[in-house]
Formats: sequence, structure tokens, C-alpha cells
Amino acid sequence: MIVAIVSIAGFQIYWMRMLYAQEWADLKKETDIDFRDVVYKLQMQHLKHDSLFLKHDLPPNLFLFNVMDSMRTRWVDSLDPGPPFGGKRKLAISIQEFDERDSAGQHLRGRIVERGSEPPLSAEQIDSAYRIELAKSHITVPFRVERIQVPDRELDRPTPADTLKTSFMYVGLSKGYVYQATFDSPVRYIVGRMVWPIAAGLLLVGFTALAFIVLYRNLQQHRRLTQYKNDFISNMTHELKTPISTIKVAVEALRRFDALDDPKRTREYLDISALELHRLSMLVDKVLKLSLLEKRVVEFHLTVFDLRELAAEVIAEMRLPFEKAGAVVQLTGDGVFKVRGDRTHLSSVISNLLDNALKYSKDAPVITIRVWREDGMVDLSVTDNGIGIPAAYQDRIFDKFFRVPSDDHHNIKGYGLGLNYVHDIVHIIHKGSVGVGSKEGKGSTFTIKLPAYEQN
Repeated sequence: MIVAIVSIAGFQIYWMRMLYAQEWADLKKETDIDFRDVVYKLQMQHLKHDSLFLKHDLPPNLFLFNVMDSMRTRWVDSLDPGPPFGGKRKLAISIQEFDERDSAGQHLRGRIVERGSEPPLSAEQIDSAYRIELAKSHITVPFRVERIQVPDRELDRPTPADTLKTSFMYVGLSKGYVYQATFDSPVRYIVGRMVWPIAAGLLLVGFTALAFIVLYRNLQQHRRLTQYKNDFISNMTHELKTPISTIKVAVEALRRFDALDDPKRTREYLDISALELHRLSMLVDKVLKLSLLEKRVVEFHLTVFDLRELAAEVIAEMRLPFEKAGAVVQLTGDGVFKVRGDRTHLSSVISNLLDNALKYSKDAPVITIRVWREDGMVDLSVTDNGIGIPAAYQDRIFDKFFRVPSDDHHNIKGYGLGLNYVHDIVHIIHKGSVGVGSKEGKGSTFTIKLPAYEQN
């Protein structure tokens, strides 16, 4: 998974570098073309005022300019064959218009006029026109136009890869003047042109990473659920086998050891069998109800009843396990606490809370059930003096199949369904809430809140 994300990111980086190189090449080409056009146009304007070979009031004609430049180069080179940059004196010519005939009666012809060493175009002229041309192309990279005064052999030196310069442009009849535009670093400009591709690439990488993260989290959650289910099956098998084995032993004792002749022993074996059958019934009922609740096929019969009276009934039903554990159970709260709900399911909720309080209590369990009314809600709390719940796990105890790690309490069996069932019944079905307060080693208090029934 990580390799895939890194591969995609690497491909995006490679693609960005290729795009950057392409943008650099396009910028180089565009600035070259604009620079050439500007110099040609300026020379054409200069030539139109200085040549009889071109008619006036015609648009710039680069083809004719190239022809003229080639002709003039030949003439001047034949007159001044010295190196363009090696001599002290440079020539420029212009073709000037005479009268139709001179004093000797000769026809009109051109003549070469020496003008000295000043170039026909200045760097300032080219710079000004070039800025206007680049503005039309929306190129905003700072630059400067310079006149190059080096020997011809040095003009062929390659330009560094990280430097943006135009090609050399020759000005003058004998190509005696060379100009070049040098740009500042175009990185910011090129990156600005790549904003949308970069954003799209980052968005793609982000979405890919997010998808992998979600997939990874789902995979981890699936692994946790698988582990919880495996633990559930293991605990469920133990929970089913224990009461069945106990009942089987009690029945065998009644059958083989003449226990029926001893009423006291008979009652003891029957109480053991009844207790184990109660545990087995609660287990099967809990799993069945939770399964039906998850499938949303459970039928709920809402009636109005007193929550305190329901708690007293549940305590009476659980008398045998309480007596076996030597638990002290107290029910407090005076008054009438009517709610509207499903009596059977709320009975199972209270039974689950009491079963957990008994299961996780110490050698002398003390369990207190308190019922009271507050802010339009009927509250019921179950408090024990048990082992408590570590703070790190208190937010997860209502998750399906989750059980707090036992550490040294390996004799405590469970299946991670009871509190999840309590939460769903109270929160989803009855629009109430359930919370927990616990200190490790001190005990726990579970509190459910249900809307109080108000008589009209």
C-alpha cells in the first residue's frame, strides 16, 4: 500500500519535471521568436527611412529585409573585409535617393555612404519594443537587453541550462552589432503557469492517499472485528458448556447417589440446576435479541410502567446468582418513576447491568440500584465495588464484541455483547442515553436516562 502511494507520488514528480522542462523550452522559443521579430521590425523601420529599394507606407516585410541585408552584407564585406569586432572602425551604409539625373546626366543610382561606428539601433530601443511585445504574450519575467562585444568565436559558447537567454541578433549591414536579451530566473513564472497541473497532481495524490488510508482503516477494523468474533465464539462455547456440564453433573447425582431420599441435597442440586439454566437462558436470550435488533426485525411493545418496580422484579429474578455470590443488593429511590417503553427489553437492560456488576465485583459484592428523576428524565444507576474499568477503555466498552483486557482476571468470562445491547436499546429504541463512571480498582457506575412519561 505504501509502495503504491510512493510510486504514484514518484510518477507525479517525474511528470511535473517533464512539464517544467517543456514549459522552459516553450518560454525559450517564445522569447526567441519575439526578440527576433522585434529586431527585424525595428530594422525595417530604420531601413524604410534609409533605402530607395523599399517603397514607403508598406507594412514590415521580413523577406525583403533579409534580401536587402544579404545584398548590403556583400557590398560592405567587399569594402571592409576586416573582422567585425577586431577593427577600430565600423561601417554602415544607406542607399540614398538622388535626383533623377545628376550634373553629368547619369541615371539614378545608389551610392555607399560611410556613417561611422554608431549602431543603427540602440539597446534602449530594442528593450522598449521588446517589453511591449512580451506584454502581448503575457510574459512577465524581468530581463535586460545588452549589446554583446566579444569576438565571433566566443558567441558559439553554449548557454548554461539554468539561464534563460535569447539567441544573438545581428544589427547593421555587415552584422557588426550583436544584441541579446538575458532574463532573470523564470522559475516563479513557469511555476505560475503550472499552478493548475500542480494542483491537479497534488489533488490526485491526496485523494489516492486518502483512499488508501480509508481502506487501511477499514482493513484494521475488519481485523479487529474478526478478532472480537473469534473471542466471542471462544467465550460463547465456554459459557454454553459450563451450565450444561453443571446441570449434567447435578442430574447424574440425583440419579445415582439416592439424592432424592435426602430433601436437603435434592433442593441443593435443583437450585444449582435452576441457576445454571437461568444463566443459559440469559445467554441465549441475549444473543437472540441482539441478532434480531441488528436485523431490525424486533417487535417492540411500548407500554407505560414504573421503572423502579421493573428493577425490583429483575432483582427478584436474579436472587439465586446473588445468593450464590453472597452479594448485597440494595434498591433505593422513593416515588413513582413512570416511563413509556418496551418492558421486556428494558428488563434485559437492567439484567445485563446487574449481571456485569456481579461478574466484575470482588469477593463481597455490594451492588446498589438507584432510581431518581431529574430534568424531565428518569435515571437508573447500577453501582458496584468491582475491579473498575481503565479510563483508556471507557469509550469502547459499548462497541460490539469488545471486552476490556482481563490481565490477571482470566476467570471472568464474557462475550462482548451485553453493553452493546444496553446501548442500542436505550439510545436507539427509547431515545435515551447510557453513560459510565469508573475508577480502576474502586468500582463502576452505569447510568441510563429515559424520558419520563408525562400524563396529560
